[in-house]
This record gives sequence, structure tokens and C-alpha cells, in this order.
Amino acid sequence: RRYLRRGDHHYIIGERLRSGSALAQAALSRAGRYQEVSENLRVKEVRIGEGERFVICYNPEAAERDAALRVRLVARLKEMIADSDRLSLAKRAELRWVISTKPGLLRYLRVTAGGFLRVDAQAITAEEKLDGKYLLRSSDPSLSAEDIALGYKQLAEVEAAWRTLKTD
Repeated sequence: RRYLRRGDHHYIIGERLRSGSALAQAALSRAGRYQEVSENLRVKEVRIGEGERFVICYNPEAAERDAALRVRLVARLKEMIADSDRLSLAKRAELRWVISTKPGLLRYLRVTAGGFLRVDAQAITAEEKLDGKYLLRSSDPSLSAEDIALGYKQLAEVEAAWRTLKTD
């Protein structure tokens, strides 16, 4: 980003929602209304600091997919840890290690002080707030929030076309 800004160029980049970045958290916590861009895209602009613009994009179809995936993952996790209280501490640690190799499941696992495995309800609630959302950052003051979102979406389509072109 610094390199592009040095030459007075601008950028649009995707930010990780779960990165823990203070700027990303600040952008996500700002209240405001979404503007409908298309049937499956709504955007909300958030300005944080000088020269940095964030656009929160929301796709209702992706939100449904994210929620359905989470339901399947939590059900699988519950199934895996169902009788784990009866296991020895060593066996529970082994099961925890197995779950840790599956990041989708690990996100919803909570380990109590006594070493018992539980589903983390707070993590589920936090993830529900992110369903169907992605975060974009741009330095271009001339682009609208809609243009930033559509420009990023167009880039994703170009990348998908390149991947298709490079495969058999």
C-alpha cells in the first residue's frame, strides 16, 4: 500500500474480517445503513482516519450459505465432543488436537478450565454477525462505495477466469 501511495496511485484491497485488526474492528462496529447496489450486494462506507476508506459489503445469498455451513460445522463438533466428558484428560487433549487440525471446527470449540470440551456460544454469535460480509479498503477518494465494491467484484471475476484458463 505504501508503495502505491508513494506514486500517488490508489488501491482497492480485501481486508480479513477475522484478523483482529483494530481498523477492521472499528469499521465493522460503526453503525450505518447499507445501500443496495444489486440484488445480491449491499454496501456501507466507513471512513476511519485520513485517506483510508472502508466499504463493508453484504451479500444476502452468501449470508445464507455461511449460516448453513456454520450449522453443519457446529453439529459435527457437537457430535465429536458428545461423550468427551467421560474421557480421561489425556484422551480429551487428543480429541482437542484432532479438532485443532480442522480450523472450521476449532473456531467454535471452547475448552473449560477443567479441560472439558464445549461448543463456544459466543464464537457462534460473533460469527453470525459476519455472515455474508466482506470488508474492502481503498485509498481512492474519487470512487463511490458502489464503485469500490463493483471494482473488487470484477477483480474476483478476472481472477476466476485466469484460474479457469490455466486449468485443463
